[in-house]
Amino acid sequence: LRPRDTVGPGQSDWPRARASGADGRPVYISPLSWLITLPVRWLSPSLQLVGLNFMAALCAVLSLTLLARCVSILPQDRTPWQRIKLTPGSALLDLPLAWVPVFFAVMVCGFQRTFWEHAIIGTGEMLDLLVFAYCVRCLLEFRLLANDAWLYKLTVVYGLGIANNFAMIGFFPIFLVALLWMKGLRFFQIPFLARMFLFGLAGLCLYLLLPVVQMQSEVQPVTFWQALKANLLFQKQHVFSFPRWRAGWIGLYALLPLLVAAIRWQFNFEETSKYGRKFTSFIGVVLHAALLGFCVYMAFDPPTSPRQIGLGLSFLPAYFLGALSIGYYTGFLLLIFRESSGKRRPPDPLPPFVNYAIVATVCAGALFATARLLTQNVPRIRERISPALHDYAAALAKSLPTEPAVVLSDDPLRLHAVGAALRLADGNTHILLDTTSLTDPAYHTFLHQRHGNRWPKRPPEQGSGALTSPQVVQLLLEQARKHKLIYLHPSFGFIYETFYQDPRHLVYWLRPYGANATEAPAPPAAVIAEQTAAWDAAAKGSFKELKAATASLPSEASTRQLTSSAYVAACYSHAMDWWGVELQRAGRFDEAAKFFGEALALNPDNVAALINQEANAAWRKESKPLAKISPRAEEKLKPYRGLNGINGLLSNCGPIDHPDFLVQIADILIEKGFYRQAGQMVQRAIAFRPEELSYRATYANAVLLSLQPDRALALIYSVVPRATNASPALQIELARIEAFAQYAKDNFPEAERILQRTVQRFPEQDASHNALSKLYVIYANKFRAQTNAVAARAQLTNALQVIERQLKTQPHNATAQFEFGTLLISLNDYDRAASAFSKVLESQKDNSTALLNRAIARLQSNQLDEAERDYRNLLARFTSNYRVYYGLGEVAYRRNNWRAAADHYKSYLRYAQEAPPDEIEFVRARLAAVKKK
Repeated sequence: LRPRDTVGPGQSDWPRARASGADGRPVYISPLSWLITLPVRWLSPSLQLVGLNFMAALCAVLSLTLLARCVSILPQDRTPWQRIKLTPGSALLDLPLAWVPVFFAVMVCGFQRTFWEHAIIGTGEMLDLLVFAYCVRCLLEFRLLANDAWLYKLTVVYGLGIANNFAMIGFFPIFLVALLWMKGLRFFQIPFLARMFLFGLAGLCLYLLLPVVQMQSEVQPVTFWQALKANLLFQKQHVFSFPRWRAGWIGLYALLPLLVAAIRWQFNFEETSKYGRKFTSFIGVVLHAALLGFCVYMAFDPPTSPRQIGLGLSFLPAYFLGALSIGYYTGFLLLIFRESSGKRRPPDPLPPFVNYAIVATVCAGALFATARLLTQNVPRIRERISPALHDYAAALAKSLPTEPAVVLSDDPLRLHAVGAALRLADGNTHILLDTTSLTDPAYHTFLHQRHGNRWPKRPPEQGSGALTSPQVVQLLLEQARKHKLIYLHPSFGFIYETFYQDPRHLVYWLRPYGANATEAPAPPAAVIAEQTAAWDAAAKGSFKELKAATASLPSEASTRQLTSSAYVAACYSHAMDWWGVELQRAGRFDEAAKFFGEALALNPDNVAALINQEANAAWRKESKPLAKISPRAEEKLKPYRGLNGINGLLSNCGPIDHPDFLVQIADILIEKGFYRQAGQMVQRAIAFRPEELSYRATYANAVLLSLQPDRALALIYSVVPRATNASPALQIELARIEAFAQYAKDNFPEAERILQRTVQRFPEQDASHNALSKLYVIYANKFRAQTNAVAARAQLTNALQVIERQLKTQPHNATAQFEFGTLLISLNDYDRAASAFSKVLESQKDNSTALLNRAIARLQSNQLDEAERDYRNLLARFTSNYRVYYGLGEVAYRRNNWRAAADHYKSYLRYAQEAPPDEIEFVRARLAAVKKK
């Protein structure tokens, strides 16, 4: 019950943050958990996490108590072998060792790793298990006593469970079948069904709690239906999106042993031959023993266990049912191999010593399995509750200044952990900001309520929509005039287009760039000495424990399911990789090598540190960039390919100080609109390879995109004289940048002249034609914004003529045909556009964008049959593409097929989260009109 934190699937400081009100996001799901943990807010900050952990431990104890009761009242008269051994008239275990099955089931469940983790850390999962366990107990009590009161209790509690946990929806058919099995035809009596319905409805009324609460919220008030719909949609998404084969396998483990145990087997021993009787008995015993072994085996979390294939979900009910099966099958073996009392003897009894030996083996196996679970999971649990995150948060809090500051992070776990450390120290004078929520207006309302006038109310003139990046940056600039801005870890994003990071111990002060600054200053000698001393002190202290802890972790800990020590080690590794790159920027490659090595020692999966280590060694040896990374680095780099991969690479590992990677990352940052950061990376690449002209072109492009055309032209003019023998692609790119820089200076004729000359020089290159046509399209858009339709059409026609000339010499160029079709759609020439996209599809049959554009063109030209055929082809590939449903709805609407149109419009609205708002409103209006028809 110590106030320590843990990291893993579903486990973090987030439950404490939500229960204590430290997080401003509205709560729509898990109303029972919200209600039960409400008293936590009344505790002092130093006791809130302890309170949550205590609740989890209490729910675990009660769940195990219910498990013990369920095992003790399981019927043991399912097979003839059991009925022969039981006392006449009894169906329960009545032997001196009846406590063994209860003990074994409780120990296996209690020491099972997932159960143990959630029992000592308040995640909310244990409350869901308690509800599930009570429902199972109600079923078994009804079977024992035939008292409908237990079923009424079951219905109420099950309704509460459904409102709180979507998994209970998945278990509902199973509970219904079990109820029908036990109740029989009496289930269908009208008075009984009416009472069950009313009791279930009473439990489901918990769905209404959070919508009522959120309606009263001053932070983000919503309507009752919006809040209720949020929970219902959340549950629906999780129930229907979980892979069926995984659910089937987990259900097989949890339910098949219980199904076998529930069947009452009937055999007539008098009509069976002696050998048939022995064979039947042998097979029956082997089957029951095998099911016992299977359930015990799954408790040890093999690769096929719920923990391993459950996609991060805990599946505690599955482990509970597995423990219930263990209790039953252990009791079965103890019963059938008990020493006969003499009143009723089984046919062909075994010698007494065999019975004693088997009973002793079962008891010894129960003790061995319990001890094995204990020894296997104790180190893992000890790691789960290690103080690593607590100590890391305390170190971060110690690095903060004593005066009030604004502390930012895009890692909510780290932010909440620091918040807990500050509150424990009674020094919560800082404003903690989750940067992932800074565009949400409700988050600013929450901050104002929490910090008063220290955080401004959002001005009404900004409207109710999300804040833009410039608005957030302006808000931070205003805060920087009153407080220090401090980031808890190195990061990137739109904030760093205005601020750069200045390291101070374990945190980073955000400082605004100067008026003409394009790059963050390299760390001065004094900062380097201070940071080196701080890292050296950490290496002699906490790093030793972290290295030892991460080195002893099983292989699964190297995946994203990180434990506390591994998570903290990865945080330190990221920071050390970033600092090593900063040292290299300052020209201190020898000192940087040590930090890359330490970063790898803390997190062997840090591919950025690995590549930097290899590149650092190559540079120190030959003063040349690394020619090729190692196969090991290539393997570790695979998960970070692509746009989303770069996000993970920079967030989890850190920067890579190698020219090829710097330029690749810069290209992606340009796509994201982070032009200053992209330019800085290219500048760094140029420092490694000053002779590489393509790097300079990329840098000039980043400068141009950051709205500095004069600087971009100066850079281009310095490169062009050296690029006369460069590749056509580079020369075209240089001309494109020069032309668009001229256009940015309102010199369209010069821009047009430059690109026309480029087309003449490189007529066979797609890039030259694309650049000129794009210039015309951009110029047309400018006229459109000025509502000058005639001038806009003229420029679009110019762009069309450029592509037409290209197609005369390259008639089979699919890229040019695609651009040609797009321009024709802009000019409302839909028949020719459809023909152009058909030519694209002749050579690129899987080009779904061309197929969609052809469908749009055919729809606009009223070729409904052809348009529908294209949309149907797309629907077979993309069942959730809202554009396809829009097109099919329009086809049906024009055919006056109102029912089909309504269905397609409804599907559109179901998937149109990213559609333009005006289009969504149009479809809603269409749907309303169609419903009337």
